[in-house]
Amino acid sequence: MRFSPMRALRVSSDGTYVGVVRRVNQNGDLLQVWDVAAGQLIHAIYEPLGVTAVAFAPESRSLAYGAGDASVILQPLPTGAASRWKSHRLTIGDLAFSPDGTQLASFGHDNRLIVWDVARATAIAEATDANARFALQVKFAGEDRLWTRSNDGLIRWYDFKAHTLVLSQEVKLPADALRVAAADDARLYGFQPGQSLLIVDAATGREIPGPTVGSADQLGGVTAIAVASASHDVAVCTTAGELTLWTGGDPARTKSWTLGTKLVVALAGDPNGRVWSICTAGGGLLVFDRDHPETPQWFEPEETGTFESSVAPRFSHDGTVVASLRDPQTVVLSEIASGLTRQRITRPHSGENSPVAMVTSLLPGRKAVVYCGTSAGAVEVLQTEQNASPSTVTVAQSAITALAESPDGQHLLVGAADGATIWIDPAQASRRKLHRAHAARIGAAEISASGRWGATGSDDTTVVLWNATTQSQHLTLRGHEYPVQSVAFSPDSGWLVSGDQRGHFILWEAPTGRQIWSATLRDALVQRRADPATGTEVWTPQAAFSEFFGPNFSGGVRDPQQADEAAEPSKTDSDMPVGDAQPASREMEDPAVSARGRGIVALAFSRDQRVLAVGTSSGYTQTFDLIGRRELSPVFHQSPIGDLVFSTDVASLLVATGAGDVTRWRRAPDPPRLLAAHRGRVHFAALDSTGRRAVTGGVDKTLRVWDVDQGALVEPFENDGEAVATGALSPDGRRAVTCGYGSGVVFWDLVAMARLGKRFGHAKRVHALAFSADGNTVASGGDDRTVRVWDFATQKTRHVISHDAAVRFIAFTPDGDKLLTATIDPRSWQFPARLRLWETSTGRSVMEFSGHRVAVTGAAFSADGRELTSCGADGQVCRWNTTSGELLSDTFRPNGLSHAGLVCGGQCLVMRRFNDGISVDHASSLARLAEIDVSTRAVSDLNVAGRGNRIIAGTEEGAVYVWSLNHE
Repeated sequence: MRFSPMRALRVSSDGTYVGVVRRVNQNGDLLQVWDVAAGQLIHAIYEPLGVTAVAFAPESRSLAYGAGDASVILQPLPTGAASRWKSHRLTIGDLAFSPDGTQLASFGHDNRLIVWDVARATAIAEATDANARFALQVKFAGEDRLWTRSNDGLIRWYDFKAHTLVLSQEVKLPADALRVAAADDARLYGFQPGQSLLIVDAATGREIPGPTVGSADQLGGVTAIAVASASHDVAVCTTAGELTLWTGGDPARTKSWTLGTKLVVALAGDPNGRVWSICTAGGGLLVFDRDHPETPQWFEPEETGTFESSVAPRFSHDGTVVASLRDPQTVVLSEIASGLTRQRITRPHSGENSPVAMVTSLLPGRKAVVYCGTSAGAVEVLQTEQNASPSTVTVAQSAITALAESPDGQHLLVGAADGATIWIDPAQASRRKLHRAHAARIGAAEISASGRWGATGSDDTTVVLWNATTQSQHLTLRGHEYPVQSVAFSPDSGWLVSGDQRGHFILWEAPTGRQIWSATLRDALVQRRADPATGTEVWTPQAAFSEFFGPNFSGGVRDPQQADEAAEPSKTDSDMPVGDAQPASREMEDPAVSARGRGIVALAFSRDQRVLAVGTSSGYTQTFDLIGRRELSPVFHQSPIGDLVFSTDVASLLVATGAGDVTRWRRAPDPPRLLAAHRGRVHFAALDSTGRRAVTGGVDKTLRVWDVDQGALVEPFENDGEAVATGALSPDGRRAVTCGYGSGVVFWDLVAMARLGKRFGHAKRVHALAFSADGNTVASGGDDRTVRVWDFATQKTRHVISHDAAVRFIAFTPDGDKLLTATIDPRSWQFPARLRLWETSTGRSVMEFSGHRVAVTGAAFSADGRELTSCGADGQVCRWNTTSGELLSDTFRPNGLSHAGLVCGGQCLVMRRFNDGISVDHASSLARLAEIDVSTRAVSDLNVAGRGNRIIAGTEEGAVYVWSLNHE
């Protein structure tokens, strides 16, 4: 990204240090610690699962932070080895040191408040609040008194004596105080639009009148607020670009300074109100000394975002680094794994009387260099080693539009805007060969991994295959009708693929030039859509969704009471043949323009040569199965694609976009079938054992039976005016049971297509249903703390199994002899759940599996029933031996998980990833194999076919998707 979003900002007690947390990739954060006096960065700590809380110790001798794995880390300052403390089950919401710095309080989302002895690195006291939800703040009000705030609107005061925490008081906050922006030891501070500064006494919940910022109309322009805990100075930044400081919070003692920026997103100060730190939306970090306001100091410059480069970012040959143009004079190398900036390289400046050449193409080299092609026809060689001087080689009379490097790093293949092709030795500029094989601008160049072949693609619609050994033309390949702007060789150098502006690609045999296969991307992936009212291009996922499923698709209807009927689905991805799009009008780019045009702009082969990835200027990637010659799933990336490369694990595709972002996408199965949508959320979506019949239900009070292969509705049922809140389908697809939001269980005969009726027995709402493998037995569980085992034929209860808490999950073992149940702790889902196995016939308790930190949200048995895999709302996945109860292994994911199921012969574990994704892991090693991102706000139900060949997902919008595995 052009800058990393700021997630937390802190100033140490004496103003010596500033700490800032920045998000650098999907999950990882970078914690930076700056020495204020020296203006130097002394720590840059990368946490792959994020940083959730930060606190400086008194006297500024150490820094504590919470990591995404629920650890507390203590980092000595200015130097020293960090220590990691582990006790929380969920991530930490806030941290606070005691006034003397000997204790540290950590307040976690597991509702636990822990006090640590800093010197001994041990937990010495703990309190658990059963009613709290997410942890927001913890503060010491003295050595023996502290308070916490959760998102339930309560402040809880604790007495801390003799290593014991005792809850002494609960204070209800005013409704206006629920979105406070800052707090000291005794008060909370915040602004609401149209109101004065809101101050709330933490001990009483009483509101205290505060000052205003200008007129009431200006209050909406307050962007950040902070308070100095010792001096009670209050600082406010506004959209007018001013910092206003009230000394002691007194409106009569106010000072204001102009900051020179209007995009402040965070503000923090030391306890005495002398040093204030400001973080801007452009990533800038400014330190402001109250006593010397005339000399504010930018530790990191603010990036305005006005520079928009048309030069595509490029991956290194090994896929570990991406090079991008940060501004016209700066090239940035970023690490793919962490997102951290490895190096900034400044281009050589031209002479005073020479025009500044623009970068028109970019390539990270193999030998500690970065190559920049320029508008002046030169190749700049930028050294990545310190104290190494850059060099410039002029090679053409027009802009350099394409660059490729040989595997040994000895030669470059250079393409120019006038169609010239040049082979050069960067170390010896005089050694070059110039060719005129193309009649127009060269849009792409590549050299094979073997070093034997080279390829260039041109606006003249031809591809030239070069003999890289002799640096001579080997063949001219004709087959495109539009400008060619991307080429790539397969890993074994036997195939060459080329892509053009129309979205057409051709797979060639490299030695002979014989066409092997060709296909054209559908219009929705290639053409940018314009808003008819404004003429601006549309870049939204909703627009893309409409392109695929038709403008009348009703999947977006959220109100189940709306009368509009669901439209018949248009062709889904799997129904539409590759290359079905009609030719568009031909558009040729100006040959003098170095920026790439529409259509295919990036191509990449997987390491095993089974998958081809195609990237477009419209922001899509589409993958293709090269064995079966068919489409896989498309992904929308919000920004034009710059470069593609498959990682060494084969399953991951790295995508660099024009906005400077790099994302990792896992290989998904074939495109889903789309079943015509329900009106509103689908709570129940299941497949029979073959995956050919689906049954779905939701808030529109209907149950629907589908023929999956035909995408056809077999039978719709009205559910007697009751929404379907949960359900289960027998493996043979002949029977179903559903529940609404009450205690009744509805039985369905799907052979006779009849609703058999509703049966009662539970005293409270039913949450979980399950069928045995033979379809004759049903289990139901709910809030009345019971599981009822039903005989489907008679619809009568065989027996009741009592539990000590509400039941939220049920599953039968493959042989049906045992029943697995998971309960939820009465206090909240954030507490450990009980996961137990029972005899189906007697209800006798057989075994308990202990190891989950929070509520269990899904589980699946192996085919032989000897192993169980379960997942939790915190992202924990556990494998168990069902004979001994032994925990075989566990792992942790940054996202919560639910709805576990086994596919591909039990080799793969499928789970719902909160909220809009599906993960596929290796069932034994629990290694991540794939991720499927679903076009929805939330996946509301997920199940697998009994044979493990298909996956079905119901969504919040009402759409139902079915994925087939193994290309069936």
